This record gives sequence, C-alpha cells and structure tokens, in this order.
Amino acid sequence: FGITLHPQMTMIPSILLVSLITMNPYPSSASAIANRTECKDGKEENLASCEVQGEEISINSNDECTLYLAPSSIPNSGFGMYTTIPYKKGSPISENDAPSIINTDINSHQCHKEDYKGVVDWSHSDYVWAADSENMFYECKSSGSVISVMLGSLANSHQGLVNIEEKEDDIYDDSMLHRSIDPGAGAFSYHARTWVASMDIDAGEEIFIDYGDAYFNREKLKHAPRKTDFEQGEKILAEITAFLERKKDAGEKVDDADLSTFKNIVSIYSECTASLFPTTYSSFMEMLTAKPTDQLPWSTVSHPSIEWITQNGICLDNIAMERSTITQAGNGAFARRFIGEGQVVTPAPLLQIMNRDTLKMYKLVEVEDKLVCDENDTEPIGDQLLLNYCFGHVESSLLLCPSSNAIIINHCSDRQDWGGQCGGEKGPNAMYRWATDWDTNTEEWLSLSLEEMQEKNDNHQRGLSFEIVATRDIQPGEEIFIDYGHDWEDAWNYHVENWKPPTGDFESYSSITRLNNEKKDLLDLETHGSNVQLGCIYSEKKEEEDEDYYDDEYGGLVKSGKEYKIADGTTREEYYWPCTIYAKDEDGDAYTVRIEQSPQRAETSWAAEDMPLFLTEYPRESIVFLNKQGASDQNMPGTFRQPIGIQDEIFPEQWKDIARDDHHVGGIDGD
Repeated sequence: FGITLHPQMTMIPSILLVSLITMNPYPSSASAIANRTECKDGKEENLASCEVQGEEISINSNDECTLYLAPSSIPNSGFGMYTTIPYKKGSPISENDAPSIINTDINSHQCHKEDYKGVVDWSHSDYVWAADSENMFYECKSSGSVISVMLGSLANSHQGLVNIEEKEDDIYDDSMLHRSIDPGAGAFSYHARTWVASMDIDAGEEIFIDYGDAYFNREKLKHAPRKTDFEQGEKILAEITAFLERKKDAGEKVDDADLSTFKNIVSIYSECTASLFPTTYSSFMEMLTAKPTDQLPWSTVSHPSIEWITQNGICLDNIAMERSTITQAGNGAFARRFIGEGQVVTPAPLLQIMNRDTLKMYKLVEVEDKLVCDENDTEPIGDQLLLNYCFGHVESSLLLCPSSNAIIINHCSDRQDWGGQCGGEKGPNAMYRWATDWDTNTEEWLSLSLEEMQEKNDNHQRGLSFEIVATRDIQPGEEIFIDYGHDWEDAWNYHVENWKPPTGDFESYSSITRLNNEKKDLLDLETHGSNVQLGCIYSEKKEEEDEDYYDDEYGGLVKSGKEYKIADGTTREEYYWPCTIYAKDEDGDAYTVRIEQSPQRAETSWAAEDMPLFLTEYPRESIVFLNKQGASDQNMPGTFRQPIGIQDEIFPEQWKDIARDDHHVGGIDGD
C-alpha cells in the first residue's frame, strides 16, 4: 500500500481475518450520543453561554463488511483495497472516514539536522499528497505534506483503471473546540476527505486511485505504463485485431510470430506501450475476452472473486468517524456493526519514522523567498501534528504511524474517568497488538535492529503492522477505545493542568466553519478574529481572456466578476485567492472585491506591476472565510503533542536507543 507527493503508493502484504464467529442480534442501523460544544445564541464571543449538549449521531452501517484490504490484483504489488458492493459513478466510496493530517513546511523544519540532504527521512515520502491541492495550503507558511489515511494511503494506482477521485470540497471543521476554553484545541486534525466513484465500479473490483505524474516520473517507475500508453495501446489493439481477422478470413495461419512482430514494432516507439501486449496468440485471445471495454488495462490485473476477497482479506469498514463522546478528543471511531470479543476491529499497517526528531519544528524566517531556520534560534518550538497519530516508546527514537482508520480510535483507561462512553472508569473495549498471519512481514521486521530497519527505510520499504482487537463485545454505534498508556495519560494531564489560553497573535479568533455556515456579513470582517481572511474564486486564465481597463476612481484595473460563480460546491482553497471587500451593491447580492496575489500561485502581471485588481458585480456565493496562513489551531503555541505509547512488553529491546525522560511532554512552543 502506499502513495506520494501528489499521491503515491506501495502496498501491504496479504491478509487473513481470523475472528470469532458471533451471531449479531443487533439491527444494522447504529447510533451514538456525542457531546458537542454549542453556543445557545450562536455567538462565539459569549463563551459563558456555551455548554456541552448531547446530539445523536447516525452511523451508516451494514451487517456485512463491504471494504477489504487484500493482496492486490496487480502482480507483485503487496496489498490493495477491494469493494464487495457495486458503486455508480459519482457515489461516495468513503465519506469522511478518517482525518487528513497536514505536516506544515516539513522540509524547511529539517534545516538544523546535520545529515539533511533535501529529503525528509521518513517512509511517508511515498505516501504524501501536496497540500496546495488539498484545501490545506493556508495551514502552512510555504508548503505542506498531507497524510490521507485509508483510501489516500492504502489504495493502489493503476493508470489504466483509475476508478475513484477526490470530491472537490474538502471537509474542514474547526467548530468542535474553541481555543480560548479548550485545552484540546489544535491537538487533532480538522481536515478530512471524501472519495467518489469516477466510473461505475463492479462488486469485487480493486479500487484504484491516480497518484499523479510526479509519482510515476521517478526513475524506478519510468517503465510503468501511463494513461497515454493505455490510450495509445487501445488504438493499436484495434488495428492488430482487425489485421488478424483479415488474415483468418483469408485462410492464412495466425501464430505467435505475428504477435511478436507487432510487439517489437510498437516497442520502437514506446517500450511502455509495448509491455502491455502479449507475445502469444492464446494470451492475446484471453485478453480480448477479459472485458468488453478497457481490454488492455483489464488484462494486466487478476480478477478475484468476492468469496476470495472475503476469505483472504481483512475488513476496513467496521468503524466510522464521528464526533467523539469525549469532549476534548475531537472525532472518534464508532462501530458500524456488532464486533465480537477477540475479533479484529481494523488492521493498522504502519509507516516508520526512524527518528522522531524528524517531526520537530523550529522558528522559520524568510530568506530570498525561501523559508529557513533562524540561525540564532536552534531550539525546537514544537512538533508536527502527525506525532499525535503515531505510536512510540519513551526509550526509542522510532515512531510507527498507522495508515488506516485505526488513527481515529481515542484513549480510554480505567485509571480515571474520561467521560462520554468511557465514563465511570469503564476502561477500553479494544487493544492493539502486532499483526498476526495477515501481515507476514511483521514477524521478520520485529527481529531487525534499528540499523537494519534504516536500510529498508532507505529503500522505501515498510513491513510492520498492528491490528486493533475487541477485548469485549462492541455494539453498533458504540465508540471504540484503546489504552494509550501511562506516559500519554500523564502528558495529557500535565498539559491540562498547565494549559493557558493563547495570547498575542493567536488570542483573537473566530471559527471559519461557523462563519461560513452562518453566512456572516462580509463588511464586518474587523469584528471577527485576527485569524480570518476572505477568499474569492479567481482564475489567472480568465485574466488573459478578459479585457480590463484602468479606472481612475478605483486607482487600478477593473473587470466584471459576475461570471465567477461557484461550481459543484467547490470549496478548495486552490481556487480561492485572498480578497477584500471594496463595496457592496445596492441589491445586496453582489460586491466589488479587490483580488490579492495568491501565495500559492505564480506572480500575476498586475501584482508584478503593483497594480490593484478589482472585480465588480462579484457574487456573494463565491466568497468564503478562510484562515490566514499559519493562523489555525494546529499552529498555536501550547498545543498538545504526544505519541501513543507502545507497551513495554511487546516492544523489542533492540529498538531502545534513548534514555527515558520522565518529564518529556510534547507541545508547541513552551508546553
């Protein structure tokens, strides 16, 4: 499993789910009660009126698992994801199933490392997406690397069979906690993604995603067929088929030599395209009968039955992400169906970070349009948010980060009352352990030294997995918990006891989610938090197409903006440029706006000339509230950072390479 830079992938070994067979006496519909922080009057400034309220959560559930991790249909490609039910084009495959985690300016934060060679030393390098296309750019000062677990990390890529795509509107919710009253603010991701079918998908098909050209342009993948190879190959296939039919009609013999000749001719122009064609006539005929359409790409993969998938796969959709019943925890994992004691809740393939200092963050300054570490301030100011989603041991520099929905399972212990469905010192209802026979690599990797693991890491390999197992029967709609350990619990309690609301630049704050949902007045921007800016849909291409003129009244260029209407519910920040309101039309439905240069786009001609650009008759629907760069909760000083603790009993002794620090507590800048 895997994915990179605009996604990329690798894969996971084969899987066999061995579980308790338990009759399910519960209905397929599941619900749970979650605690939400709400304001009675809807005004964030009156925080005293806010209280925790119960809200029923409906969980879309099925008695039977429909999404599996199993050996990929692409030969020698580890694991892939399969669906056991059909999907129509446009229907959601996985909706808000796990958070997307942004690593802000992570390359810039490596500058104090002596061995840094321009590449972050983590196995995630093959699994990250670029933040400029994930509605996450404004979390960063310059660039970001996004970890999107589940479909964004586990699905493979086949350039000829891509069948899912990201829905354009990224899910962002910063309304769950408020930074002035909640110590948990900024400790979990506010981002998630929705994937939809880009074509009709049959039951039993493997799910394929497009990793982007950047992934396949790497040296080791230069011979992998691309989309253009399949498109060109289909045309060649039609010509070969017609030629062979004419030869047969003329009574001439068709043999393997004909196919070999065609393949050799095609290879002169493209070895990648030629690799798609068989060299024997029998194989060629099998390819033609494989599927009525997409015959070339379809012939490059195996076609397992649903029975094979369920027998050789492990279920990925036992849990759904909803608001946790524990107030400060953000989202949590809820059972879609009955899960019996001893049954695997979800697999957790792990990506290793060999040195946890990779996630350290430093004070950055801009030098010649580049972000670099401040040479006069070499002390770390905090850690990347990813740290909170990884497992670690206090005596080891190694971090192990799940690539499945296991990351949404919250902490619970019987050592104190955590409230919600963990209230009353109930303790957790699940546990983690090293993967059993479904991941055959784990046993081998557990015997490796850190030096041997580093070698594999340098070769872009991974091989460890956890599995989450129910320690008692779990009912539909019940929140699932594991015990993060004493060290994590002590760190959280220390954080809460010493926490203070942010001051300075982070003191004034408004929830972007609330502002957009409530359609707040755009002319009263100064009444909102200092984290807030406006974003307007704008296109550099339209700039070239449309005529513009200088207007003395405005002191800049003026164009009509009435055509800038939102399309298909788009909310992705890559389409929004910073803007300010210049005037409001008399009818109240449109504005005159000034477009500012987007920090993630090449400099425009008007910006280069320091010429203001105004759009008149601009529709209200195309203006949104956005966070300013680096102003979100994730970037606040004092946010909680601590990895999930790995039990000492299962942690290999040879991986312990640092002395235990009983006072280590994660956080950003002073926590």
